[in-house]
Amino acid sequence: MVRPVYSILNINNLKNNFFLIRKLSHNKNIWLVVKGDAYGHRIKNVYNILKNYVDGFSVLSVEEALYLRNIGWNKYILLLEGFFDFTELELCLQYNISVVIHSFWQINLLKKINNVYKKINVYLKLNVNLNRLGFNTCDFYRAFLILKSLDIVKYLSLIIHLSWLDKYRNILFLKEKYNKIFSLNFKEISISSSLGLIKNVNDFYSTWIRIGVLLYGLSPSGNINDILNVGFKPVMSFTSKIISIKNIKSNQYIGYSNGFYSNKNRLIGIVACGYADGYPRQLSNKYYVLVNNNFKAKILGYIAMDMMIIDLLDNTSINIGDNVELWGEHLYVDDLAKVANTIGYDLICGLNKNRVSWKLK
Repeated sequence: MVRPVYSILNINNLKNNFFLIRKLSHNKNIWLVVKGDAYGHRIKNVYNILKNYVDGFSVLSVEEALYLRNIGWNKYILLLEGFFDFTELELCLQYNISVVIHSFWQINLLKKINNVYKKINVYLKLNVNLNRLGFNTCDFYRAFLILKSLDIVKYLSLIIHLSWLDKYRNILFLKEKYNKIFSLNFKEISISSSLGLIKNVNDFYSTWIRIGVLLYGLSPSGNINDILNVGFKPVMSFTSKIISIKNIKSNQYIGYSNGFYSNKNRLIGIVACGYADGYPRQLSNKYYVLVNNNFKAKILGYIAMDMMIIDLLDNTSINIGDNVELWGEHLYVDDLAKVANTIGYDLICGLNKNRVSWKLK
């Protein structure tokens, strides 16, 4: 018998979200971001479901890019942090992987291998307000000129990653502030991402948009209503089952470290899921799960490594083996994340692949 802790991917919801993105993007080319094993949804699943519709995939590592090539993807792949060494650069050339260039040390590696027989598509990154990767304005011009002079560069494009919608309001502001950079001869431009799409940012300039968490039915703002009102749907459901039911007498403690004191007789259920599976311990005594899609059961005591205890009140209709939704189509992970003082991204990427089984629905 397999331990009943599952991550379930809703195929119809994934397709719904993709085609809604296609509609809202006004048919711009779409990079689907599948880093972090497709935000915990598994690259293979997303690829098999959407491979006939998507324009390109964005990944973090060369390993993810090669995986896509090996399972049959022969179109665009973008390496979001670029290559890390000479060996990875060689693989990008061999397997036709486009790269983001954000530092001069990467340009120096390109210069060492420069020749007319090997070509690579480069997305030059401008640092606007995020202050992580990318060139500031002065260095950007110098990087642009060097890359333009290299035979190894097939196409040179512009990529920008913005930190938060309130920092830029709209793309027109960027165009005015960085007019000289936008006027350079770029093959492609990629600016907007999930947040800009749901906030109706007027991105007249991008030829490609990058869509990550929105594809999976989470809100990039953390406010689930931002996307539910537009028609997006959660893709992942994290579920388990009740494996034990107990009647306890009043004036007893429940769980580790006397985590909950019961001042009355109580019916409790034991759920096969804990923090080692990826459920946040911060929700101890603070949140609830959904039993059989209709009964909200509060978490009692401290969530343990492998289990949690829930309050069944006096509901004797609940049985061992009944289904428990931890998050998903009824309990939104964005809402749960707020109570856990984190973000939905953290939770969906944090499921333990060695302990949580996958299902398609």
